Amino acid sequence: MENSSLGAGIMAVFAVSGGVVLLALKVHKHLLSDFMEKIEFEIRLEKEQQKKKVKFSNQVVKFGPQLDKGEDVEHNSKRRNNPKSFESMPLNWQALYKGMLQHKALKHYN
Repeated sequence: MENSSLGAGIMAVFAVSGGVVLLALKVHKHLLSDFMEKIEFEIRLEKEQQKKKVKFSNQVVKFGPQLDKGEDVEHNSKRRNNPKSFESMPLNWQALYKGMLQHKALKHYN
């Protein structure tokens, strides 16, 4: 009698574990197919998007940039650190830029 109950228990364990395995495979396949559909959709969107083109005004194309050759803003530290040049920036940019300059100044002293 013990053999038949032991055999029935083993058969029940195999049946339940087999069902769990089949269920897991089905869920995995479903999730994988959904993921692949999303990836394919993203790839299609990237291919269909056109690159944006930049158009310059006729004045810029005709005359080019109107910078003085003797006055280069990037390399002129007096002009770059001038408080009047900060006025044209938004307030959050001003605060960020001033903080960067202070950090740079403190970094050179250490």
